Amino acid sequence: MSRLDYQPEIVHMSPDQLRECPDNDKIHTEEQIERLALIIKEHGFDQPIVADGEGEIIKGVGRLRAAKKIGLGLVPVIVRDDMTLGERTAARLADNHSASLEYDSSKTTKSIKTLQQLGVDLKLAGLQTKRLAKVQGHIRKLGKKPDESEEEKQEEPETLSKPGDQWLLGDHVLTCGAGDIAQCDIMVKAWEGYTKKKAMRHSDPITRKAEDKNAS
Repeated sequence: MSRLDYQPEIVHMSPDQLRECPDNDKIHTEEQIERLALIIKEHGFDQPIVADGEGEIIKGVGRLRAAKKIGLGLVPVIVRDDMTLGERTAARLADNHSASLEYDSSKTTKSIKTLQQLGVDLKLAGLQTKRLAKVQGHIRKLGKKPDESEEEKQEEPETLSKPGDQWLLGDHVLTCGAGDIAQCDIMVKAWEGYTKKKAMRHSDPITRKAEDKNAS
């Protein structure tokens, strides 16, 4: 039976009037209850507990435990006395197992970074301790400036030639000045590509001859 037209009414009840279902399969850790308690204290109890007509909880065991932990006298409750045992059981399982377990990590990181910039207590985000630590580590890594030596390595590409080098290109000698390194490299590579030979650097003839011999 469709209940799209169902209009829930919220009542306020003492936590002592509610009880947990003994067959509830969701495990609530103490860390989770502490996070929920902190969130409720900061933002208020804006997500009602759902219970049947006898006060047995269908959804919201964690919120009930958090309410008791911080000593709330009343909690908001939606009473579903219109549901059968089968419907209540299915609703409880659906609530426990339909929660999202996958997240867009880039958006999580962006949101946590925003909280940091605003000076908000990150515990209020509700993330598990390990998950929060991982996100914070990622933020620190993103904000870390590369080492200056690494920047220099990235900015200065490797060259074949050095100032003062003389390249023997067949019958011609190419001398590299301090401002001609890039042009020298281009000419050396072009000559090697055209002749299929290794150009010999006059400042290091033994090594270049060995390379030339191996290449042939």
